[in-house]
Amino acid sequence: EIAASFGVVYQVTLVIAALITGAAAFGIWQNCKWGAYTYITLTVVNQPLLLIMGWWNIGALILPGIIVAILLTKLSAMK
Repeated sequence: EIAASFGVVYQVTLVIAALITGAAAFGIWQNCKWGAYTYITLTVVNQPLLLIMGWWNIGALILPGIIVAILLTKLSAMK
């Protein structure tokens, strides 16, 4: 399995990504720009990581891409 080959690095990365995603979701829920920027940054950083691990597919880009597009259109209204 691919995840097993990454060992502890995979687990630590997964926990960090989950925590950052939770923080971004909270920021977006509070209508804060930092939440949007955090989500966008996580999405941009996550794409090459998925590619390196061999898990990237077009589905990994479509939904996050839609969310990023929506966030960018709403960014000026956020505090």
